[in-house]
Amino acid sequence: MLHDYEKKTFERIQTLPQGFYLSYDTSRNVILSIKAVSGVVNSIVKGCPINLYLIKDEKPTTLYIMDNAQMPLYFKGLDFSDRDSEFPDYEGVVIDLIKAQSFTLVLLNEANYQIANSKINKANSLNIFKNWLGDSELVFEITLSNSSLSTENMPIYIDSFQNKIWNNKLIDNKPYFKFDEYTKDGKHGYHQEFSFRNILSLYYEPNKELFHSIKKSNGEEFTDFILIYERAVVLIESKYTISSKQTMFNKAISKAVRQLSNAEKIAVNQPDSIADLKVRQGISNFEVLLKLCIFYDDGRDLANSFKNISQIYNVETLPLFISIDIFYQFASYLQIHNENYKYYIIKNLLKIRAEYSKRNQMIIINGFNINTGVIELIT
Repeated sequence: MLHDYEKKTFERIQTLPQGFYLSYDTSRNVILSIKAVSGVVNSIVKGCPINLYLIKDEKPTTLYIMDNAQMPLYFKGLDFSDRDSEFPDYEGVVIDLIKAQSFTLVLLNEANYQIANSKINKANSLNIFKNWLGDSELVFEITLSNSSLSTENMPIYIDSFQNKIWNNKLIDNKPYFKFDEYTKDGKHGYHQEFSFRNILSLYYEPNKELFHSIKKSNGEEFTDFILIYERAVVLIESKYTISSKQTMFNKAISKAVRQLSNAEKIAVNQPDSIADLKVRQGISNFEVLLKLCIFYDDGRDLANSFKNISQIYNVETLPLFISIDIFYQFASYLQIHNENYKYYIIKNLLKIRAEYSKRNQMIIINGFNINTGVIELIT
């Protein structure tokens, strides 16, 4: 069943690109809502631990998604509720979560579709919290959940408006979204494709600036996504691997490199072979072209994982590599801080590409500081 949010609470969650929010239901039970992209959603459903962190003299509450023990994903949040009457340095809902013996976990994707709505049992940790306040430890940490979530009774989402916007170019030929169908072998890539299309649609207008699943006139694939904004063209391939084997990762990334290389040649030399008239017209007179490979960062050692790619291919011909969640943070930051965010999203990526091309270095973006707007790279 779906969780029935209060209007103000749901509006707050809708504004989150990704992250978490703490609230109450009508019976004053704590609700933990987590909003994340496809790969993180998969990990949470499978039961990766979710830990609550508090740091002395730091206002935000931190939530760690332990999808990878060495490099876990984390979100920070604050201003969920009023201050607690007994512990005024902390928000009331945070204290209530610490001492609760159960809470409701609602998991949402980037489209605000509820993927899971589960009651989670936990221990009352208030005494541990009180002891922490009096000792010298800097960090308070408890595990909120480490069990898999049921998605069996969640609804099928039919978004006819989105289907109309995309001219019925469906993901995996389905006019609806049901999470369980994307957990099967061979379907995870479609889940990320669905996720990334939703993300891109927040910044660029579908079928005018953003085009999906474009093909050549003979039916062969051109590219997963293409952005056309002013005189810039961005070719994008999305790759998702669930296997921890390096050979499978190499295979997926190598395929993206080849696909983007072929798409670039077509855009430059054979634009008339593209089936979509708007795309043909849009790329008829471009000045700059950028190739982008979107991948899911499951916490693997990216420097080592991409080493083989840099050895196989000429670095100058490689696309810019960026994980889906980092792209989302980066684009959302620019949207908040720049009125002409469409321009600056592409401009900043082109700037990075130009700078590191001079050094003959492969570009892998694996981090973004939401406080400073600084991108972190592995080169």
